[in-house]
Amino acid sequence: MKARILYGEKKEFILGEKFNGDKRVTSIEVKDGGLHIHYESLDTGARGRLEFYNTPFVVEECSEGETALDDLEKAFL
Repeated sequence: MKARILYGEKKEFILGEKFNGDKRVTSIEVKDGGLHIHYESLDTGARGRLEFYNTPFVVEECSEGETALDDLEKAFL
């Protein structure tokens, strides 16, 4: 699964891949009209979450069926 932020810094998050050098994406979730990127620090093992609201984004290759895509459509209606 891949999520792309389409405004501002135009970031891309890929499930299982590193970002910001020391963090790995553990899950991508569309929830409450926003995009949640869950991650784990490769240095310390600490977990965290980035939240993007009121920002255009795209989620591709959803392996969880259509649930996340349905939520994404609702977020922009």
